[in-house]
Parts: sequence; structure tokens; C-alpha cells
Amino acid sequence: MKKLKKKAVLHLIFLAYTGILAGIIAAFLLANNIKKTLMGLEPNEIIKLYNEKVGMLDAIHEGIIAIDKDCKITLVNDSALDILQIKDKYKPEEIIGKPVTDIFHTSRLPKVLETGIAEYDKEQRINDTIIVTNRVPIKDNGKIVGAIATFRDKTKITRLAEEVTGVKQIVQALRANTHEFLNKLHVILGLLHLGEIEEAKKYIVNITESQQQIISMIIKVAVLSASKRMNLMPFAQISSRIGGAFMLILATILLSLLG
Repeated sequence: MKKLKKKAVLHLIFLAYTGILAGIIAAFLLANNIKKTLMGLEPNEIIKLYNEKVGMLDAIHEGIIAIDKDCKITLVNDSALDILQIKDKYKPEEIIGKPVTDIFHTSRLPKVLETGIAEYDKEQRINDTIIVTNRVPIKDNGKIVGAIATFRDKTKITRLAEEVTGVKQIVQALRANTHEFLNKLHVILGLLHLGEIEEAKKYIVNITESQQQIISMIIKVAVLSASKRMNLMPFAQISSRIGGAFMLILATILLSLLG
């Protein structure tokens, strides 16, 4: 009887140790599996990445919308709602988890999810707003698990392009004006070689006045007008003063040399 009891106790102890060992092995395997799923990140690192992601989404002026493989919205930022003019109707947290076509009826993200083909700089109308958008599939180990779109308001892009084009036109006008003025300097030099001092003086006075008017018109009107839209007012004011000062100094030097 004692032998049986002792044997039973030993058997129970063996089973207990076996269970503990199996538990340790299972916990180790589970921990490795979880760490692999989390890409080797520690909890504090995950929290840091999450906070950084939220900060980036808030700072980006482009709209961002992402969906999962079931075409349900997994990510949307405030800029997206603002650009599409539905910020007063929805909050980001209210949209998460809903089918993308329920909120954005003409969204092409399901098509990108289906084909796996990225689309870049495509115009699209969503909720009465024309946008320029990029759409790319999200892949995990070669398998498509979702899609994401980034977009901008076409109206703002067009306005910015017009402003940049306006500045380029101003630069071209100033270059052409400079070339013309150099030609006039050659005329002055020719008059001096011919000994026509008085004619040279009159010509200098005339071109100084006309040149000053041209510079004032180009810089003060065109540059200042563009600079108001592009926050370049200080540069424009400095350019205007430098242009006027240059003409005044050049005319003064020439007249003094001519007596």
C-alpha cells in the first residue's frame, strides 16, 4: 500500500514538472511568436511609433485614406475630411471601420485593391471636390492586404502653379529689360566715340527716366503683387529699392564723366 502511494506521489510530481516544463516551452514559443508579429518591437517602442504616426497625420496637409482587404476604412486624417468638405459631417473616429464606398461613393481604392496596380497623379471628383490623388496597394510578403490614397485639392495646386508661373514671367521680363538696357549703353558709347557729348547727355537723361519707370512698373506692380500671395514682400521691396538705386548711381556716374 505504501509503495502504491509513493508511486502515485512520484507520478504526480512527474506530471507537475512535465506540465511546468511544457508551460515554459509554450510561453517561450508564444512570446517569440508575439514578438515576431510585432516586428521585434517592445511595448514602449510601439507606443512611441503610434504617437509619431498620429503627429505626422495631423501635420500632413495632404488627405490620407487607407482601407483593409475588406474595403473598410482603417485610416483617415483631418486633412482628408477638410479637403473633401465633410469635416462638419464626420469625425475621423466615426468613419473608421465603415466601407469606403459608403462615405466616398466614387472612391477607386477598391479597384486598386482588386488589381494591385498603383495609380499616380489622377484627377477625381469626390463629394463635389476635384482632387489629384495617388493610390497604391498595401502589401505584406507580396500579398495585398489593403490600399492607401493620398490626395490634394486641385484648386490649390492650380493656384500655386499660377503663382510660380507669374514669378517666372517677371524674371523673364527683367532679363529682357536688362538686355535692352545694355543695347542703350552701346548707343551711349557710340555717341561718346563720335564726340556727341550733349546728345549723349540728353540720351542718358531720357533712358534713365524711361528705364526707371519700366523697373518700377515691373517690380512694384508685378513682383509686389505676386509676393503678397507667396509671402515674398520683403524680397520684392528690397529688389525694387536696389533696381532704382542702381539706375540712379549709373546715370550719376555717366553724367559726371561727361562733365
